[in-house]
Amino acid sequence: MTRPSAIAGLLVLDPAVARHAFYREALAGLADRIEFLTPSDDIATALGDSQQFAAVLIQLDGIDGSRLRQMGDMLGALAGTPVVFFSADAERVEAITDALAAPFDYLPWPVPPRLLRAKASLLLERARLHGELARLSGSVAALGSDLDRLQATAAEEVRRADRLGSLASEHVHRGKNLLAIMQSISLRTLSEGRPMDEARGALIGRLRALSRAYQMLTAGDGSGAGIGEIMDGELHEVIHRVTTSGPPVRLRGSVVQTFTLAVHELATNAMQHGALSGQSGTVNVGWTLFETGAERYLEFEWSEQGGTVPAVTPRRGFGLSLISSLAGPGAASPNISFDGEGFSCRLRFPQEMIVSE
Repeated sequence: MTRPSAIAGLLVLDPAVARHAFYREALAGLADRIEFLTPSDDIATALGDSQQFAAVLIQLDGIDGSRLRQMGDMLGALAGTPVVFFSADAERVEAITDALAAPFDYLPWPVPPRLLRAKASLLLERARLHGELARLSGSVAALGSDLDRLQATAAEEVRRADRLGSLASEHVHRGKNLLAIMQSISLRTLSEGRPMDEARGALIGRLRALSRAYQMLTAGDGSGAGIGEIMDGELHEVIHRVTTSGPPVRLRGSVVQTFTLAVHELATNAMQHGALSGQSGTVNVGWTLFETGAERYLEFEWSEQGGTVPAVTPRRGFGLSLISSLAGPGAASPNISFDGEGFSCRLRFPQEMIVSE
């Protein structure tokens, strides 16, 4: 037997090969294809492919009892393909349809050709409508998926636009803040009473430190910068004489520029007047996170050893002013000292100045 084709419209099971011509004539022009089986063919395989057909037509007359019972078991596997039984004895139909889950109909045999054709036409139209419904359901499901994707894409575009707008506003604000800081640095540097060449060198160093802070903020979308990253940028010239230690901590963008300038001032003062101005001095820099009850803060310490200790405590210059400004409102003032070992500074950052660790 040839396996039924996927385009076959009807599957006919009739033990009498001579009757096959009757079906061909009665059903001519209705179906794309009509497949014929006899009880000696591989019925189980054919019925397993029954969903390829609009209906299965089964002639029960001429099939013996044992074969009929076997067919009943096989028909139990049919799920949705309609079955039409033909028989001159209605009891044979009742015996085989007890376990049948698929919809079925019964036409007494002999069946008039016009009635058979009308029934087949109905079943073929039913199959066509079911196929169309399945196709439309698939299209609707695909459209629903496309709509979901479009909505998700639109939502992402809105979030991206909001983010870009926020970034643009941040850049404008940061640019204005940068100009204000540059103006303040310039005025403060030029008013410190230094010789012009010295003032020019100090101003260039401070503006370069400010530029490095701005680059770090821009690279991090303004969210902040790591203390370790700031240390690397400001201490690269003397890093062989500086020991740094501390956990990975990021400071908020609002304090990064001021803190970077403060570290630049600490390093510059150490190289010009402090521990790094000689051959044997060193600097230890450390930062630690603390939690005391509900309070959480970051402590930063700069400690110099082996440098020249000034006979008179230096006046409050630009660097010390920057360090003091980092304490913030309500926070403890920085602990600054010039003891026998050298200059030291301990500064506490409150939780709101920390982005993450």
